[in-house]
Amino acid sequence: MRQNSLPYKILSHLEDIGEDMLDFIVNPPKTMYQAVKRLDREQRKQRIQYALFRLWKRGLIESTMRNNKKYIAISKKGRIQIARYVIEKKKKMPWDGKWRIVIFDIREAARRDRNFFRRQLQWFSFIELQKSVWVIPWDVTKEFRDFLSACKAELTGDMRFLVVEKIDTDYDLKKRFGLVETK
Repeated sequence: MRQNSLPYKILSHLEDIGEDMLDFIVNPPKTMYQAVKRLDREQRKQRIQYALFRLWKRGLIESTMRNNKKYIAISKKGRIQIARYVIEKKKKMPWDGKWRIVIFDIREAARRDRNFFRRQLQWFSFIELQKSVWVIPWDVTKEFRDFLSACKAELTGDMRFLVVEKIDTDYDLKKRFGLVETK
C-alpha cells in the first residue's frame, strides 16, 4: 500500500483517532466522510467507500453492527501494518543509541509458529543477532508491543522484548543498519 494512497490515509487517520471501536456510520457514509474529509477534501464519498471496502477485504479493518449502526475498527492485521509504516518513518530519524532486542523460545513442536514469528521480525526490519535473538536500532517499543501481545496470545512459547543501551562489538550491527558512515 502506497503512503499517498487513500487506504493508507484512512488507516493512519483511524489509528490517530484511537484504539477503541470507532463510531462511524458507513450507510449513509456522512460520519466517515466528515472524519476523512480533513485528509483530502476533494475525495468523493464513493472513493472513500471503495477504499474502506479494500481495507476490509485485506483484513486491515473490521466492521460490526451494534444498535443498527455500523462500527469500524482497525484489526490486528491493520495495527501491524500501521506499525510497519511507523518503523519505516523512524528509520529516517536519528538513532537514539539504544538497541531493541527480541528473545524468544518457541519449541520445535511449534515450528510453524516459530517460522511465522521469525518472518514477522524480518518484516519489522529486525536482524538476527544469533538464534532466537533479534535486534533493531529504532524505537519500536509501542508498535512492537502491540504485535508482541497479539503473538503471545496466539503463539505458544516465551517471548521477551528488551531495550539495551550497549552491545559490545556492535560495529557490524551498526554497519548492517546503515548507522555508520563507510569511507
